Amino acid sequence: MFAHGVLALARRVRAACLGASLPPLPRTPGGAREAAAGANNARRPRPAAAHSQVGLNFADVFCCLGLYKAAPKGAFIPGLEFSGVVAAVHPDPEPHAQRQGEGPQQQQQQQQQQPRRLRPGDRVIGVTRFGAFASHAALDARYLRPIPDGWSFAEGAAFAVQALTAAYGLLSLGDLAAAARRRAGGAAVLVQSAAGGVGLQALAICAALGARTLGLVGSERKAEALRQILARRGGSSGGGGGRAPAVEVAP
Repeated sequence: MFAHGVLALARRVRAACLGASLPPLPRTPGGAREAAAGANNARRPRPAAAHSQVGLNFADVFCCLGLYKAAPKGAFIPGLEFSGVVAAVHPDPEPHAQRQGEGPQQQQQQQQQQPRRLRPGDRVIGVTRFGAFASHAALDARYLRPIPDGWSFAEGAAFAVQALTAAYGLLSLGDLAAAARRRAGGAAVLVQSAAGGVGLQALAICAALGARTLGLVGSERKAEALRQILARRGGSSGGGGGRAPAVEVAP
């Protein structure tokens, strides 16, 4: 389930990179107040999610140090991902109406991309273009996903950015799915910093696509920790005896 959860998010990133009609990530440099004001004029349902946990990433640290070029100019609230509970849902004034300039095929694609209608009280994972380090956020429903059963809020808040980063590198830039189809024995992938957050997500994507993987880590301690994680996932740490393709671990 873990690996296929990564792939579900990965397909969404790939669709966006190939030009599918997805809205830009909401930019909330002023935080939740501006985001909530924008929701009043939204044409799509915008749940207001009360945050329980937020994810802290390298990009957030770089933003605060002034080293991240994509950061908004001037004062802003950092934060790219969070988990929480849906507090309210803005009604959609025209849920089935065909919007100006959209043909029937575009409208059908939009409907297929729509997630299940969220309701107040739903536990969700969310991503936003800054502004997550706040008590509430108002977002397009397509940037929220239900937290998988059994996951804590902390696990949900730490998932999306790392998974999407790995997916963008492997699926959009590396086109791993096509590479795996071209090679009779599956693709071979080198994952550096394999015991880190992005590295672990990359290993999961590789496993789901049947790729054989070499994971590099910085110490024997990390190598042992990674072998234990792979054993819990049901994969292999070099012997090829697990259900998932073998992952060679090298410190």
